[in-house]
Amino acid sequence: MPAVVTRTLSVERLAFDRMDEARVVAQHKFRDLAHWRLGYEAYLTRMGRFSPNVNMMFERFEIVEDFG
Repeated sequence: MPAVVTRTLSVERLAFDRMDEARVVAQHKFRDLAHWRLGYEAYLTRMGRFSPNVNMMFERFEIVEDFG
C-alpha cells in the first residue's frame, strides 16, 4: 500500500467567498475558481453547512518521502 510522509507548511482559515484562483490552481483538482465553488457549495449544502462566509481550511504541504 503506497504511503507518503508530508510536512505542513501553512494552514489558513478562509471564508468560502474569499477563496481565490491562485489557491484553487495550487490544489490541482479543479479547473478554475468557478469549478471549485460549484463542487464545494454542493458538498457543503449536502452536509447542511453552506453559507458564503463558512470557514474553509486551506493547508499547504510538501511531500517529504514517498514510500510508493
